[in-house]
Amino acid sequence: MHLESSDITVIGYHGQTLYHQPQRQCSIIVGDGQVMANALNIPVVYQFRANDIAAGGQGAPFAPIYHWALAKRDGLIPCVILNCGGIANATLISNDDVTQLIALDTGPGNGLIDALVRQKTHGQENRDQDGRYGLAGTVNDEILQQLYTHSMQGDKAGFFTQAGPKSLDIGDFKWPVALEDLSLADACRTLEAFTADSIIKSLMALKCPLPNLWIVAGGGWHNPVIMQEFKTRLAQHCPQAVVKTANDIGWNADALEAQIFAYLAVRHLQQLPFSFPGTTGVAKPLSGGVYCSPV
Repeated sequence: MHLESSDITVIGYHGQTLYHQPQRQCSIIVGDGQVMANALNIPVVYQFRANDIAAGGQGAPFAPIYHWALAKRDGLIPCVILNCGGIANATLISNDDVTQLIALDTGPGNGLIDALVRQKTHGQENRDQDGRYGLAGTVNDEILQQLYTHSMQGDKAGFFTQAGPKSLDIGDFKWPVALEDLSLADACRTLEAFTADSIIKSLMALKCPLPNLWIVAGGGWHNPVIMQEFKTRLAQHCPQAVVKTANDIGWNADALEAQIFAYLAVRHLQQLPFSFPGTTGVAKPLSGGVYCSPV
């Protein structure tokens, strides 16, 4: 499809997060919306986090409002939507009331796994491609438990015992030294189990009824070991749960992240909120973002 700049009303630009510590009211995101607007001759909305963090929120996640819009449109409520990127996050949609959304970062997605593979292969590989290491490995249960108590640094040390809303930066993580003594296969399998297990534990800790439909999106789910560990562990807690990918239900999983920020940009134009008490911890629903008109 060929589009002229005049065909596009607005661009939602996330930028690249380098550092995210909302408890210090700091989130460093590189990328200049004004430069982009000028270069493309299209209005740009960016800096989505600033208003939320200034109001005492976590500055993330913002995907829940778009998840809710899609689920409402497609008649999928109630459901849980799980995004697994570098960090994993969950959106619990119990009913049509957007103000009752619940969301939180649950722990690592594939960020720790990617870092481990880069270290162990001296930069020759960047990920556990198709889960080939994890598929050959075994979960080390002792180190899996150590990850819950020793994988967070600084202010996030008690993350797994904290109530949500809560958010993470990939820099918040480390792994126990003992993990490096494992073979690459066992270490990957253990971290992949940690990703899956921490998603489930975070949802169970909400102490509220969970729906049967679980929708997964994000690059982490392309790793078959994460998916296998997740389905196996989820079945132990929610035997009636049905897991579907975003593509299974007709969403475009590869475009979902871009769609989210386009949607947020439009909500900015309409002065509608995209963060809520149950998603980022703000006191009241807030909009945000900075509008840049091309010059």
